[in-house]
Amino acid sequence: DSLYLSFKGTLKEGLKEELEVLKTLAQSDDESERAMARISIDDHHFMVMDKGRGRYAYVLSDGWYDIQIFGSRSKVLPAIYVKFSSDLLNGYGIYNAVNQLRGLAKELLTGPAEDVVSRADLFVDFMTDVDFDSLGNRQWIRKALGFLSHRAGDIFTGFSMGLGGDISVRLYDKTEEIKKSGKDHFKGIWAKKGWKEGQRVWRLEFQLKRTALKQFSISTVAELNECSNDLWLYCTHKWLRLALESTAKNKTRWKTHPLWEAIQQVKFGAGA
Repeated sequence: DSLYLSFKGTLKEGLKEELEVLKTLAQSDDESERAMARISIDDHHFMVMDKGRGRYAYVLSDGWYDIQIFGSRSKVLPAIYVKFSSDLLNGYGIYNAVNQLRGLAKELLTGPAEDVVSRADLFVDFMTDVDFDSLGNRQWIRKALGFLSHRAGDIFTGFSMGLGGDISVRLYDKTEEIKKSGKDHFKGIWAKKGWKEGQRVWRLEFQLKRTALKQFSISTVAELNECSNDLWLYCTHKWLRLALESTAKNKTRWKTHPLWEAIQQVKFGAGA
């Protein structure tokens, strides 16, 4: 659902100064000046945000790419850190999206623009009769630290585990979430698989940060695509598993829940 790439390198001469001017315009009280806080790069038209994010001084957004730019040289942080929108990934495919981004990076950086996968989110959407709210914490056999249950008023909306770690997971009611996010394009994708309006769809989503990806020798998008099924097997077999509660003291011997067995069998890309 999400992909984050980073690029090391040096900003092209004059770009930092241009972005500083546009960022100042974005902070103006004058609406006409704020409207001028835009920059066109390789046929993409970006809004320049009025604030940076974290240690990144500049943020550019066009609805497809969210680009954070460091603004000065660093031996540690990449010059550019980019988040892909789910609309772009689901509508145009990962390779088309990455190729367009590489074109953008060449316009921003001097020298070769080599990308590295900084974070990847793997997910599956599904429907089930399982009442997740009634499941006990003990049934989740996990390596994750932390276990949070989420609600919207009286409505149970899901769990999250391992937040802040190299690997984390969220299991949540996607139909409830898109009421706020407005990502209705998923409904068209679900409908092709038999979903009907009013049915509840759950999403299981694993977030893998750079440290976790390095353990699988994943740096490039091609390597991520090639290893995505191995990542899913690790996440659903070794890192997290839903089990049927038993009297056995050793929880690793508890049988896997039938729903989870189906989730473990999910395949991505060429392995589907």
